[in-house]
Amino acid sequence: MTEAAPKRRSNRLPLLIVVLVVLVAGLVAVVLPALNPSWNTYSSDAGKFSVLIPGTVEEKDSTAGQNGKTLTTNVPNARYSITYFDFPTSIGSGADYVSAMQSTLEGSLGGKAENLKDVKVGEASGVQFKIDETKVNQQALVTLLATKTRMYIISAEFATGKYSQADAEKFANSFALK
Repeated sequence: MTEAAPKRRSNRLPLLIVVLVVLVAGLVAVVLPALNPSWNTYSSDAGKFSVLIPGTVEEKDSTAGQNGKTLTTNVPNARYSITYFDFPTSIGSGADYVSAMQSTLEGSLGGKAENLKDVKVGEASGVQFKIDETKVNQQALVTLLATKTRMYIISAEFATGKYSQADAEKFANSFALK
């Protein structure tokens, strides 16, 4: 009668632990920056401005007016954007355009401007306000600025209930004209 060879005990458990630790560390390295993206200074020569903004900026042509661009970043629960465009001087003063844009935003987004205040950045002047956008379930801090020939719409939009006054103001108040 032959005896069966003793069963070998597997030493796979330490290897499995090492693999799990590496996977978790990699997941943390990817997920944490996405949840809390770093803020960087973005500068636009064409737009003639700089701003502190989280995430990676995407730039697209704007349909809002002549020579316009829209710059956006999307981060968890928030979207930061700047739209700028040149407008014809025949439309009136920059203040007229700011007022018209505010009314348009309120109507199209289904909200009312709150905490309205006048703002000035370099040669641009305008208004800043918070709006609860009931039609799209968002809350936003919007800054509308106009120079003699250009309009800037600076917006920090958050999912309803996720509004961060500190992040919205950090973004809006960092906007500077060149």
